[in-house]
Amino acid sequence: MLFKLPLFPLPNVVLFPGMLLPLYVFEERYKRMMADVLDHDSRFGILMCREYNPETLMGTPFDIGTVAEIVEYEALPDGKMNVLVIGTQRFRVEDYDETSKSYLQASVVELVDVKNGYVTRKLIAETCDLFHEALRLTHKVRNRVYEPLEIPAEADEISFFIAEHLKGSLVLKQQLLEMTSIKERLVTERDILQKMVKTLAVQSQIEDAFRGMEPDSTR
Repeated sequence: MLFKLPLFPLPNVVLFPGMLLPLYVFEERYKRMMADVLDHDSRFGILMCREYNPETLMGTPFDIGTVAEIVEYEALPDGKMNVLVIGTQRFRVEDYDETSKSYLQASVVELVDVKNGYVTRKLIAETCDLFHEALRLTHKVRNRVYEPLEIPAEADEISFFIAEHLKGSLVLKQQLLEMTSIKERLVTERDILQKMVKTLAVQSQIEDAFRGMEPDSTR
C-alpha cells in the first residue's frame, strides 16, 4: 500500500529498524518539515545520499530507507532543533514529489522480508557469538573494558542490530538494509564477522607478543 512520507536525505547515515539516531536540524526546509511532522504523526523517512555535495547540501538519495519516528526533541533558537528518532519500518520510494513542499516528499511502499529459507538457531547462535567475539577483540586491541551488548531476541531484530554495529562501509550497510531475506542478512553478517574475528585475533596476538617483550619496570 502506498503512503506519503516527508524525506530527510542524509550523507553517511544508514538508519536501521530499532536504531536510535540523534539529529541536529538547522536548514530552513527541514525546520519546516519537522514542524509539519510534529503536527502530524511524528514520522518521516531517512535515506542515505550518494554523490553528496557538502557545499550545496544536496545529493542523490538511495530509493530504500527507513521510517524514523521522533522519540523526543528540543526546540532551539531560530527554529533549530535537536531530535532523537528511532527507526521503525523500511520503505522503498515509488515516486518522488519535489514540488508540493519546500522539502522532499515521496510516495513509498513498505519493504518487508520474504521467506527465503529457514533461519536456524545454529545460524543465529553462530552470528551472535561471532559478533560478541569481534567486539571483545576490538576492545582488547584498543585497551578498553569490554561490556557485552544486549542483543534482541527476534531473528529480524538481531540482523538489523548487528548491521547497525558492524564496522564496515556505508555501501555494505545500505546493501544489508535493502536485503529482503533475514537468512541472507545473517549469513552475510556471519561471513563478515568471521573474517573480522580472524583479523582481530592476529592483531591481538601480535600486540600480546610485543607487550611480552617490554622491559619489566619493577626490576
